[in-house]
Amino acid sequence: MGKELNIVLKPHEFDVNEALVINRAGYYERVENHHIDRKGTTLLNEVIFLYCLDGAGWLRTPQNTYIVEKGMAIFCDRNAPHAYGTNPLHPWTLLWVHFSGAFSNYFSSALNSEQQCSIIPIGYHANIILHLHKIIQLLNKDEPLQRLTAYAYLKVCLYEVLLRHQQIKSQTLTINAYVDQSIEYMRQHLNISISLDELCYEIGLSKYYFSRQFKVATGLSPMTYFNRLKIQKACTLLISNTYRIQEISAMLGFSTPYYFSETFKQFTGFSPREYKSLQERKY
Repeated sequence: MGKELNIVLKPHEFDVNEALVINRAGYYERVENHHIDRKGTTLLNEVIFLYCLDGAGWLRTPQNTYIVEKGMAIFCDRNAPHAYGTNPLHPWTLLWVHFSGAFSNYFSSALNSEQQCSIIPIGYHANIILHLHKIIQLLNKDEPLQRLTAYAYLKVCLYEVLLRHQQIKSQTLTINAYVDQSIEYMRQHLNISISLDELCYEIGLSKYYFSRQFKVATGLSPMTYFNRLKIQKACTLLISNTYRIQEISAMLGFSTPYYFSETFKQFTGFSPREYKSLQERKY
């Protein structure tokens, strides 16, 4: 059983004067059974920020399903429906915080994620990790000065997140545009199997140069990225209850349902049938 720390703060009279107020914070280490589903009456009127330090998991929104990996953060704006959970084969380790206040509106706007959830690919960022650990340390003893100091640390931490987000966007713009072209080609051909040689031929680059540039831009090899796109699409198809697993396997260009199931489990930690059953539960 992994370590779990969940700090819930009661409202304080000085919160009304603060632009940023922490409502909850915590740390989960390699949790194997972590699944949250918020919609309707279970939605929270607060912003959620989770930073994956290790392992993997997933995020589902009304629009899409995302694979969450080490170095990625989940952002959910207030009252935005969502579900997320750990990969049981590679349980995630999370630092997380729920907050509210006027600054939360600025933060969601800066991420262009108002009233929705998104993934922020931060990578390893020592300052952000340090700030989040400091916040938890301060909140372990709920005293006014320590609590206000934790608020200040979180504000600095979130500015660090925005700076990192801008840096990554800027770097991505300077990396060869062929990477974006290749991803678009992948999205348009999720129904077939594409080899690296075929992909490089389509965009006109050598295999070595393209693979190196692609990994710089995305953190993944081209074929791993392609399979991740397929599995994200499979997640959406599975919970639609429109197609059987064998049909989804064929629709996404897998040679056999067995290979599809093995690939699906590699990315999500569940078999397609287990994932479908999990999403059908009521929380």
